[in-house]
Parts: sequence; structure tokens; C-alpha cells
Amino acid sequence: MAILIEYDKDGNAIFRSLKGIGTSAEEREKAYRLDNLLKVEMKKLDRKLKKIGANLGPGSKNKVRPYWELGRLLRKIFEESGLVIPEEKSLYLVGARQHVPLYLLADDRRNDRNHLEYCFRLGWYPKKDALKRKWSEWVNLFDRPSINQEERFEKWDLEMIKKGGEYLKRKNTRLFAQLLTSMLKNIYTKDLSDEELTRCYDATWLFTEKLMEEYREEIKNKEFKATVKNAILKNRNLVGMLIEGSLLPNEFANELIKIIRIQELHIASVSS
Repeated sequence: MAILIEYDKDGNAIFRSLKGIGTSAEEREKAYRLDNLLKVEMKKLDRKLKKIGANLGPGSKNKVRPYWELGRLLRKIFEESGLVIPEEKSLYLVGARQHVPLYLLADDRRNDRNHLEYCFRLGWYPKKDALKRKWSEWVNLFDRPSINQEERFEKWDLEMIKKGGEYLKRKNTRLFAQLLTSMLKNIYTKDLSDEELTRCYDATWLFTEKLMEEYREEIKNKEFKATVKNAILKNRNLVGMLIEGSLLPNEFANELIKIIRIQELHIASVSS
């Protein structure tokens, strides 16, 4: 299939396809239909957001609702229109961008840190759950290498959001994301089964909880954070055992806490 990604200065449509150069008349016709659908639906979205006062004017702090609305619309057209295939999602978002109201756009800092992709991912969540975080918190999560390319994270994350409690606290979520990045460093998560990946998420959260219980003040210190990161990176065998299932998530968290206690005792003895 093909996607109409933009119009040139003379008004000529520019198409892109996963197949490379060249598109059939049928593909171009579908691309025009998709482009028109996006144009019509984005105008409706614009009217809706302005009506409910959820646009992003200067100084606006309530970004999640309009970005969620945009993401939900992008997903609906992508999944239900029959005019685009899953493999073309990146091209689809490029084409959609030209019709998105300007106040809903933001610069992409890198190819893998795509604003519309983040809105698209946010749109998967039920609205009431999406609104439980600020936009900056969502961006912090989606920016993380361990989460950026792994959409299975959403399912686990949603279950945790619904449980509420400590997980939803900003500092805890940020610490969890930092630890997960160290945990999954140099691991291609798409090679992991759902069960293996879930163990990694569960173990990281249990480790986060234990750190906050035992080292609530120390975790604010950059040097201590470096100690924790090194404990994970220097004990990759524990991560391997966790993935293969010979070490349970709680056992993994306990082992890392033991290692950190020993390191902290050593640092204290050297300092004295």
C-alpha cells in the first residue's frame, strides 16, 4: 500500500510506500481516501477540543487530555479504516502530521522520540487512566530506551496504574524507568516472550519498592544512583537468571539489595 505523506509547493501529492519507488493507481486512490479521512477527522477534533476548552494555548498545563484525544483518533483511523497496514505506521504518522492542528504538534527531538508516536501510544490507554499522569511523565516513560521500542510495556503499565498506590507517584515511576533502562541495557526485548518481559518489569518494580523503603533519602544522591546502576550492570548474570526463570522477581530484587548493602558498607568503611 501507499501513504500520501505531503503535497509539494505546486500541490502535487507525494506518496511513499514500503515497497519503494512506484505506486499503483489503486494504492494512490486508497492513499487519497486516507488523506481525506484524516483531514476531515482532524477538523472535527479541532472543533471538539475548542468546544471543551482542552486546546493547548500559551501556558497550558493540561496537555494530557488533548494529546490523548489526538492519539485515540490516530489509533481509530489506523486500526479501523482499512486504508493502512500495520507495517506502515511510521509513514501513516508522517502523513497524518500535515493535518494535525498546529497547537497539537511538538518538535521531534529524535527519530525514535516522535511526538505523534507518543500520542498514538497514549491513545491506547483508557482516558481515565491516561489522565492519572502529567504529559511530562508520559514523555519521560516513552523516552526510555527500554520502553521506547517495546509496546508490550503498555499492558503491564496499565495493570499497575489500575492498582494505584506507590507506583503512580512521580518519583517512583521515574526511578522505576531509570532502573528498567539499566536492567534491559543491550537486551533486544522483542526477542523476549511475554512471560520473560513481564518478569523483568515485575522484578524492576519490586527492586524500586525495596530501594524506596530502605534508601529513600540516599536515592536522591547522584553517587548512590550510580552505585545502584553499577550493581545492576555488574551482575548481568542475575538478569539472565531472571529472564530464564531460575530466579523469581522477588528473589532478584532481594539479591540486588544485598549487593548494594555490601557496597554501601564498603564505602562507609573506606570513608572512615
